Amino acid sequence: SLIGVGVNGMRIVDCIFTNNNNAALGNPTGLIYINLAGGSVAMWNCVLGNNLGPGLYKANTVSLGLTNCLVYAQTNHGVHVAAGTVSIGNCTIVTNGARGMTNTAGTVSIRNSIVWGNVLGGVTNCTVFYSDIQNPIAGDHILCVDPRFVDAATYDFRLRNSSPCLNQGTNETWMAAGIDIDGKPRLRQAFVDLGPYETTASAGLIIFIR
Repeated sequence: SLIGVGVNGMRIVDCIFTNNNNAALGNPTGLIYINLAGGSVAMWNCVLGNNLGPGLYKANTVSLGLTNCLVYAQTNHGVHVAAGTVSIGNCTIVTNGARGMTNTAGTVSIRNSIVWGNVLGGVTNCTVFYSDIQNPIAGDHILCVDPRFVDAATYDFRLRNSSPCLNQGTNETWMAAGIDIDGKPRLRQAFVDLGPYETTASAGLIIFIR
């Protein structure tokens, strides 16, 4: 369990949190519990998978940025925001036991992300754009289609070459020299792919002439 209480400017980068019982560790609220009055916390290129309870719980007024992260198969919500401001970009939040992303009293924006296959639905009380969400929701450039993961049963949430989520995001400045969760270039086509993984192949038609 990782608890950030009063730690302004904390950065969690390139970390994997899997197969944990956060209740047994003394933190039933969430595997990662962030509670701070003011300040900011950032998570980049992290994996939260198959943990008992919620994956991430954020309280108080601290702002949180979640970028290029995969949150899958928690027994409760993938991400639970109780207060404050949260910005989620290029994340996949999938197959969690309750909501993928639930917001009770905060301000949450989601972009370039996939929220799919969660037991109680995709998102609540969030501003969403350029994303694939399992439940119909108002927003700019919202898909509501099967993202076509490589193999969700084995937790491979990379996108197939036939995925409708390829080349469907909105580009941001950091992506020009940025990397995806696999450490590969974040931009390989005209537009960024949804979720934390960037695919190598184009989703377009390939014609062989002999």
